[in-house]
Amino acid sequence: MHRIRCIAEGGFKINGPSTKDKGPMSQGNNLGTRDKASLPQPTQAGRIETCTELIRQVTKCLENNNKQCAMRLIGEMIRLGCHNGRLVGGEIANHVRDAFHELWLISDNKTRCEILSLLKNLGISRRWLGDASGSGGKIGNWLKKCGIEIERRATKSKIIEEIEDLMRELGWSKEIMCKEVLRLIGIKVDEIEEYGINVCDWITDINEAYFVGLVMSDIADRVVRGKKREYVKVSLHTTDGVSAVLFLMILLHFSQIGNVGISFNWSDTPERRGVKDIVAVEFYVYVRREKWRWLNIEEIIKYIKTLDPEDIVRVIAGEVDGDGEVYFHSANSEPRIKISACKKCTKRIFLELFKKHC
Repeated sequence: MHRIRCIAEGGFKINGPSTKDKGPMSQGNNLGTRDKASLPQPTQAGRIETCTELIRQVTKCLENNNKQCAMRLIGEMIRLGCHNGRLVGGEIANHVRDAFHELWLISDNKTRCEILSLLKNLGISRRWLGDASGSGGKIGNWLKKCGIEIERRATKSKIIEEIEDLMRELGWSKEIMCKEVLRLIGIKVDEIEEYGINVCDWITDINEAYFVGLVMSDIADRVVRGKKREYVKVSLHTTDGVSAVLFLMILLHFSQIGNVGISFNWSDTPERRGVKDIVAVEFYVYVRREKWRWLNIEEIIKYIKTLDPEDIVRVIAGEVDGDGEVYFHSANSEPRIKISACKKCTKRIFLELFKKHC
């Protein structure tokens, strides 16, 4: 942690000792090394021009059924990054993929192995090979047949897990992160904790009762028909930064597969209806219909009636985090909780239920 902070604050001096009042430094050797190491990088316009010319040439090779010529040019295009849409644009990247696909179709098994061997040495991914060849996941069979090994690239979630493990070794934890985020938005964490309140309970103590409170407020669920069975899309939608962190953790906690989808869109606010000038985020998971108990309101009411007082409080906490607010009433010098619901909403039933239990 000290090292990271030092880097962030510019604590390491990377340019060597000061030369102030010590005369000019000798740069003869440095210049030689620098010139050798700093090879000129092509500009985007230059790369696009080169890739376009290579595509023209490889097309001619394919028209003449010259596989070796096509393979050599495709290798050159991969080396230059012509297959990377972020560098040259989607149109050129698609032309490279199409050229590879056509070469793959007209090649025999021996030539296909030569192609795979060439592109493996250029660092191409299994996924690109599968997509471009049209083999999809079966590209692994071809690699095995040719005796070629290309490691699967780590998924983003795996990389994040490894980074978190490293940060834990340096003293980081989710609770530390939680408190720092709360302080960042102006919450006086230390003062709250003096009253025995753990402001970060929500990252470790998410239980079913609290989740049901969110089902009764912010969670949206709807049935989606698949090919063989029905699913329920369970989603949480917010324009608030803190809620975005909380909602993701909640769905990760209750998702059995640990795979949460995310989408972004422009949204408006109650103060500026019709003016979509803020970003909204939606997290969602798909659950088999038979495993989602909460489509039926009667089932939710039945569940709540079986809870003990401690869990009723957790349900209310979930409801408050969804459709409520906690504030201090200055006139009466007392804290208050307010939960909102429209008059004709089905969820208003839950407010009546709470009145009987509170």
